[in-house]
Amino acid sequence: NTGLYEGIGRYPNVLRSLISIRQTGSDTVEFVRQTKQVSEAAPTPEANVAYPTGGSGEIDGTKPLGQMNFERVSEMVKTIAVYVAATKRALADVPQMMGIINQELRESILETLEWQMFNGDGSGENFTGLANQPGVLTQTFSTDILTTTRKAVTTLSVVGKVSPTAWVFNPADWEAVELLQDENKRYHGQGPFGVGIARLWGYPVAISHFVA
Repeated sequence: NTGLYEGIGRYPNVLRSLISIRQTGSDTVEFVRQTKQVSEAAPTPEANVAYPTGGSGEIDGTKPLGQMNFERVSEMVKTIAVYVAATKRALADVPQMMGIINQELRESILETLEWQMFNGDGSGENFTGLANQPGVLTQTFSTDILTTTRKAVTTLSVVGKVSPTAWVFNPADWEAVELLQDENKRYHGQGPFGVGIARLWGYPVAISHFVA
């Protein structure tokens, strides 16, 4: 017995490091979501008259009117909670017990938060996770995982008009990617002795056990 606390392992949390985090003191969070962006820009000739009369050859130089629309979104703040029972005597007899309890409670909450952020279905007190957000882009499987992921980058660029921030893979799926070999049994990626940040198509890879 070493006398040291040796806790059971937990899955790492990665999603919160990939998104912006804000604080609120309200029970409701309101934000604005853009539903239409300005797309009316067009080549416009320079005006050749100060006061158009409608005469032949007159160019008034009127610019196209742009339009953008927004909607106000309201989300209720959800609570993730847990507690454990401990007697004062137990806490007094084991000085480090309070720290162990606090760590366990915090890690349990973070695990649940990570799962909810990915998979929550929005019912009751559940979050609406990324997998269940309306309008989320999807990519149909095509040929193999490398082809599919590369097509996903194009879909995000063409349809979503943005570039990826990172990949988030389930451990089993990322294992399948890293074990891919060519006809000469050479690994497509860094192989078993690769170092540095894992990347796929130039974008960093994060591993989460909470991704389906």
